[in-house]
Amino acid sequence: MNAIADLPAAAAAATPAPTVVLQLTDLQPNPWNRKKYDGTQFASLVRSIGQHGVMQPIMARPREGAPAGAPQFEIVAGERRWRASKEAGLATIEAKVRPMSDLELIELLLTENTEREEMNALDEALCLATMLRKPGGLQGYASVDELAAKIGRSRAYCYQRIKLLTLADPVKAALREGQISANHALRICRLPTEADQVDTLKACLEGWGGNPMSVRDLDEHIHRTYMLDLARASFPIKSETLLPAAGSCTACPKRTGNAPDLFDDVKKGDTCTDGTCYAAKEAAHREALKAQAEAEGRKVITGAEAKKIKPKDYGGLKGYLELDKTHYELGNKPLAKLLGAKHPLEVLVLEDPHTHALVNVVREDAAVALLKERGALKQARMPSSSATQRQADDKAKAEKAWRTAAAEALVSAAGGELPANVRERMVWHIAVLLWRELPHEAKERVTKLMGWPPLPATWQTGVGKTVADHFYALSAGQLQQYFVAAMVAPDLVVGAGNANDRPYRLHTWAKDLAVDLEAIKAQVRAQTAQRVKGKATQAKEAKAKGQPEHTPETALAAALKQAGTKRGTQPPVKYRDPATLSTWSGRGLQPAWLKAALASGKKLADFEVKLVSDTEARSFISPAAADVMSRLEG
Repeated sequence: MNAIADLPAAAAAATPAPTVVLQLTDLQPNPWNRKKYDGTQFASLVRSIGQHGVMQPIMARPREGAPAGAPQFEIVAGERRWRASKEAGLATIEAKVRPMSDLELIELLLTENTEREEMNALDEALCLATMLRKPGGLQGYASVDELAAKIGRSRAYCYQRIKLLTLADPVKAALREGQISANHALRICRLPTEADQVDTLKACLEGWGGNPMSVRDLDEHIHRTYMLDLARASFPIKSETLLPAAGSCTACPKRTGNAPDLFDDVKKGDTCTDGTCYAAKEAAHREALKAQAEAEGRKVITGAEAKKIKPKDYGGLKGYLELDKTHYELGNKPLAKLLGAKHPLEVLVLEDPHTHALVNVVREDAAVALLKERGALKQARMPSSSATQRQADDKAKAEKAWRTAAAEALVSAAGGELPANVRERMVWHIAVLLWRELPHEAKERVTKLMGWPPLPATWQTGVGKTVADHFYALSAGQLQQYFVAAMVAPDLVVGAGNANDRPYRLHTWAKDLAVDLEAIKAQVRAQTAQRVKGKATQAKEAKAKGQPEHTPETALAAALKQAGTKRGTQPPVKYRDPATLSTWSGRGLQPAWLKAALASGKKLADFEVKLVSDTEARSFISPAAADVMSRLEG
């Protein structure tokens, strides 16, 4: 028997309780007892009492100072038997009556309920909290350590149980109704705001694939969404003045290291659990840095102007270069080292419109001019602007145009009633392509196809809720359209290097949704040819009038083009020696290796470089990848 069981037993032995018969109406429950009972077990108890009566007396204590007409006794142990007796139609019940203090009552209550039927975690938490000494309350135990020693539990167990009382009301209700376990609730109660707790409860109940989250899955969700590494914070975590209302992060009770009993499973102590406060400190720190830069006479670029310089959350800047980054077109060192500490260029501060990070930048044309003047510009070959390259770019643009039109047709076709096999395939694709796993550019294509406003591309604090709420609001038809858009989006990222690749995804879904891709391709290419013809006519007219052709280039591209070497376009390889991998374009004189092979009796066709068919290509990929492609193509 545990320590808490020993105490009431000893007390009962020292003070024998007489058994009396009491009217059911002369009894009332105590405020600390269990609030919910198992329905099946309770119904069985009612039947048993109706047939055989109450086999064991309940325990009660006198109510000191109870007014006349009110119940004169309070149930200490046996509330279920009392309620079942009322349900069974009994009028009286046997009870052992003994005076006892509130503290003795709670100790006995914990023992009785935990030994016979698991007590609701919230009721247990209320009992434990009541047993702690506080002004105007019970003269109980002075500390959690003393309480833990008395009831035979660990300090962490008591602390975590009492923490359950801080749960938001919807979470408490879910715990009482058995929708979540005490272990689920213990994870949720760590979150400092009611909104975060309610959002996490919703995510927990919805789970993955319609099944509620396990405790392990919930742990991962909370750590991923709400727990932030203070070691990576951009702001000084020890500062007490950065956000006076919050104070220092090192002393904050919402830092895991300052509540080891509550976060005993979190290895890193420097973890913040309040994403709202964390974001506010980041913003305050940025504003302080911007104010400092302006005080030093440096321009700070923000808002719409910053968005023009960096329109996407990936890629480089337009017209500017970051000082602390290495730009390999210029050299193998950070730009700041190439320019030197005493360079004459104006250093500006750019607030990244996507991440809000502050970076030091200089104008691209000024940096290139300075390096060129010093003779320090790296000799590098920039992408060619020759007629051949322009043709390749035009081809890629035309390919992209019809693929985009095809994607729009597929998305439109997916909005109606679909065959059962198509719907099943979509469910499979949900598991393969989640929004979080889509590449940045694919996310952009999806939002444009769907006509959505931009959604967060990165998974930071609070973003998970924003994205989830968006998808929760979509209809079944809109979800179908989204799934198709997510599948075909990678086919819309077309450049000169992959313009000849077969768009497997577009073809797969066109087959399922009965969309004529060839008709779309012909229509778009006809429209493109008409526009190209019109532009050619305009260019010809401008040339006849003596107007120069406008071909804009960045300062960096122009300078490097001048500094680099000119290279002619290499003809494609038509013949290859499989033994030595020597090649010949088919132009000019035959190489020695080919002459020797032909003299030995081999034919020129033996060395032709042939395109690999789709079937042959499958032999080069893994069985798993081949299976995926087969399923994609139906």
